[in-house]
Amino acid sequence: MTQRRYPWGAALAGLMTGLIAFLAAESAVARRVGLDLFLPVAEGAFLPGRLARLGAFLVLGFALALTDRGRAMLAAWDRACQKDRWRWLTAGAVTALFFVWALRVTVLAYMTMDDTTFLLAIAQVPEKGLDATAGVFSSQLLSWALGKLYGLYPDGYWYLGFHLTVLLVSLTVIGRCILMRTCGRGWPAWAGAAIQAGLCAGLFLYCFAAISFTVTPAVAGSAAIALTFCRDGNKTTAGRVTSDIAAAVLLVLSILQRRQTGRAALCFWAVAVGYQLVRMLLARTGLGRTALFAAASLAIALGVTAIGRAEIVPVDPAYSQAENYRSRIVDFLNDELTLEEYEQAGVSRELATLIHGWFFMDEQVTTDLFRDVINIHYQNQTGGGNASALSRAGGLLSRLAGYVRADRQMSARLGFIFAVFLCCAAALIRFGRRWWLELLCALCALGGTGILLLYLVDMGRFPLRVFLVVTLPAAVLLLLTALTAPANAKAPAPSRRRAAGTLAALGAVTAVICCALGAYTTPRAAEAVTRSDVFALQSAIEDLAAQNGDKLIISSVYDHHEANTDPLCPLGDYPENIVQWGYCGDTAKAPEDRLYADAFLREDVLFMNDRFSTLAALLQYLSVEYGPVQASLTAQLGEGVAVTDIDAVSPGEDYTGWYERNGMTYYFRDGVALTGEQLIDGKTYTFAPAGSEAQFMPIAGEGGAVIYTTDACSLIAD
Repeated sequence: MTQRRYPWGAALAGLMTGLIAFLAAESAVARRVGLDLFLPVAEGAFLPGRLARLGAFLVLGFALALTDRGRAMLAAWDRACQKDRWRWLTAGAVTALFFVWALRVTVLAYMTMDDTTFLLAIAQVPEKGLDATAGVFSSQLLSWALGKLYGLYPDGYWYLGFHLTVLLVSLTVIGRCILMRTCGRGWPAWAGAAIQAGLCAGLFLYCFAAISFTVTPAVAGSAAIALTFCRDGNKTTAGRVTSDIAAAVLLVLSILQRRQTGRAALCFWAVAVGYQLVRMLLARTGLGRTALFAAASLAIALGVTAIGRAEIVPVDPAYSQAENYRSRIVDFLNDELTLEEYEQAGVSRELATLIHGWFFMDEQVTTDLFRDVINIHYQNQTGGGNASALSRAGGLLSRLAGYVRADRQMSARLGFIFAVFLCCAAALIRFGRRWWLELLCALCALGGTGILLLYLVDMGRFPLRVFLVVTLPAAVLLLLTALTAPANAKAPAPSRRRAAGTLAALGAVTAVICCALGAYTTPRAAEAVTRSDVFALQSAIEDLAAQNGDKLIISSVYDHHEANTDPLCPLGDYPENIVQWGYCGDTAKAPEDRLYADAFLREDVLFMNDRFSTLAALLQYLSVEYGPVQASLTAQLGEGVAVTDIDAVSPGEDYTGWYERNGMTYYFRDGVALTGEQLIDGKTYTFAPAGSEAQFMPIAGEGGAVIYTTDACSLIAD
């Protein structure tokens, strides 16, 4: 009797379709009864009912696998995945399922305002050309390409679509490479699919919760590294050449979107290239073939670097220099610079306090000033002797450990990297000296990760997105290294096999825990950019801007992202009369295009700030420069954002006498507010000097007279 052959393709499609249907039905039922399934995740706890339903589905799937029909389906799946096209299909199906799940457990949002700034810039390319993209971090080539798409259909979500497409393709590539390694070792297909799913959920979920032009290219670079490292799995020359071309394309996408991210990916890609070169030399596959691959790899590296630097519109060298020094201040050293270092450069404490908050609207703030402050800072940091170097290295390690402990997302990824390295050690025990090349590759990946992370800590630039730029490629490279087994490996001694199995199990369990931690904490880690109240606040800001269309609103709101972080909001709704004060006085602009602090005193200018956090410092500074000033509260949006109207306290050019306004009393002589100790009508009064820290407080003078401060923080009146 002929054994019935089950249609494994249909079985796989049915299984995936059933899972999607389960997720859709569960979501529909939950919303029907008023439950948001994953809202409790952001609050730190899962719904027990959700776990029960998911557990029931997994139990049913496991029970199906134990039946004859189920075993036949799994066996058919295993046979299918011996062919590359079915590895691609399986990896694509897992990625698609991950997309469905990721878009349900997170809210699409941009991580920072930089993405929205870039989006708004490229959307203006059809009208203003590439000049509209001056100052953005991505390549002009990418800006031009996306700008052309916005010219064809302005209301399209081209920028968001670009991110999601890169993520979809990259994760599919990584999954295919994982299946190539696991199927090559004789593992069942479901094991490779499970590893890909865990990797996506634990390490890459944050890429959906907080989309970033810094992190997405890291995922593309990781895919390029995976293709290069696994190119020997292609059985034909055409397959290997295609793999090299695809890796080059992904590297180009990486470096076009963020040059610094692409450079980090190139470091790990070079490790994969070195691994392949040494493997080819040891296998004696032919000197010509090895030389051809080396030449092609060098051409790819040089070409990718050249493409990343290519500019359609030449950039003014002075502009590049200004951007370089400004970014080194605001992105790297801002939290490390002290007021004393600014004072050494000739900057007052009032202005230095504002520069710390990205305020550059002063003629004294120039490229030369930034360069001087940077030089002063590094001169103060330098020391001599080996003891100083060792102390510095220890300090960097301590700071790195502090960063990782404080962020569970960082802890999860770094823990995953070390867990996978344990699996590499297990492979070394299992395969012995035959595995020395993979061990060298793993050590290079781990050491390179440490060096890059310490470099970033030393530079003072260590947000989560920068951490991901280094750790995502490293994690993918180490995972594929751990899954690589030498061809025709002999069975080891039982003791070595048990030791390797124990260590591999420990590493695998730790990796699973780290992935679970990463997936579980992602909604909370991305809470700042996915909360509904943030989007509601943005809508309120846009309404305010529309109601004050005749006014320019200068903003210092950063915590709430005054730039629109909602990727699904139409571009046309973004108000053009709101501008960040960091860009008003950007030193990279020509002097005639800059706004200076006197703009705040104009009738057509409002100031929007976050919880009055910068208002006091701004008024303090303005009072030193322009005399007494007062701020009136115009609007308050929720509990986070206040809009104020600032004007000078000036009764007239020749006015002499007492002057009261909004509950504050001043004395003017010939239009100038008096400060310090003054004799008025035979009595001595002591006025707080402009810019002093006596905020809102009366000062007692001689004879019990009440003297009011002329400093910045006079009054905020409803």
